[in-house]
Amino acid sequence: MTTAKLILTAEGKTLEEIPIDKDVLTIGRVEGNDIRIESLAVSSHHAKIVTIEADALIQDLGSTNGTYVNKQKITQHALEDGDVITIGTHLLRYRKADDTGESPSGPGLNGKRHVAAALATLRIEGGPDDGREIVITKRMTTLGRPGEHVAAIAHRSDGFHCLHVDGGEDNARTLVNGEPVPAEGRLLQDDDELEVAGVKMRFRQAEATLTH
Repeated sequence: MTTAKLILTAEGKTLEEIPIDKDVLTIGRVEGNDIRIESLAVSSHHAKIVTIEADALIQDLGSTNGTYVNKQKITQHALEDGDVITIGTHLLRYRKADDTGESPSGPGLNGKRHVAAALATLRIEGGPDDGREIVITKRMTTLGRPGEHVAAIAHRSDGFHCLHVDGGEDNARTLVNGEPVPAEGRLLQDDDELEVAGVKMRFRQAEATLTH
C-alpha cells in the first residue's frame, strides 16, 4: 500500500512531494509545523490534516486568509483524491493511497467509483433540533464544531464508521452508545446512538450499495 501524499506547488512549479505519514500534519508559516510555508499570506498555524486509516480531513485553524479546497473556502473538508488545497499563494494537491500501490483513478472508495449513493441518516434526539435528520450521501461527513469537537462518519467497504477527529481544548470524546470511540473508529449498527458536541443522534442505514 502506498502512502498518501501532498504535492506542493507555487507559480506552476512543483516544490516538494510530502508523504502523509502522521495522524496529524500541521501546515503554517513558523517553525514547528510539519509543512512550513514561508509566506506572509500563510498564518503561523494555518491548517491541519487529520488522517484516520484511509480517511483524511483538513481543518482551517482560524487562519487570516482562509483555507480553500477546489477554490471553495472551507472550515473543514473531507479530502478526496485529486483535491487541490490553496493556502496563500501555494497549492497542495492531495493524492490518496490505496490497497494496490497505485494512485486511485478518481473519487470513491479505494479508487472505485460510487454508482449508487451510499445513504444513511442521523436523527437528532432532544434539544431545539429534535427530530431533524442529517442525510449522509458522501464518503465522509463531518459533525460537530471546529476547534471544539469534531467527529466524522466514513463510508468504507464494510459499512459506516464513526471517527473521532478532534476534541478541542476540553478533550471532548465522541460517544457511541455511551462509550468513547477508539482511535481506529467504530463500525456503526442501526439504532446506535452517537453523541458529538453535546448533541445526541440516532444512526440508521438506509442503503449501502457499492458497485465497482
